[in-house]
Amino acid sequence: MQQLLCFAAGLNQLAKRVYDWVMKKFIAPNGREVLKAVTPSGVTVSMDTSVPLEALEAMQKKLQADLSVDEHAATGHRRPVKKPHQK
Repeated sequence: MQQLLCFAAGLNQLAKRVYDWVMKKFIAPNGREVLKAVTPSGVTVSMDTSVPLEALEAMQKKLQADLSVDEHAATGHRRPVKKPHQK
């Protein structure tokens, strides 16, 4: 019975490692759980899983607004960009 429990524990640990590898999830040196993703353009992104979803959504809106401003500056267009906090 003891051997079976040890085998099951080892199998469970192996399954978790495979899952984390497939999901590209790992523990950073500071002890935090991190997800790694690659964008369609090839940029590698690492993010702490403890960051609240609301904060990620706000950051996404800000980055989209910043990218829109950069795009208009590059093309010479002067269309104002609505900031996420404005109504």
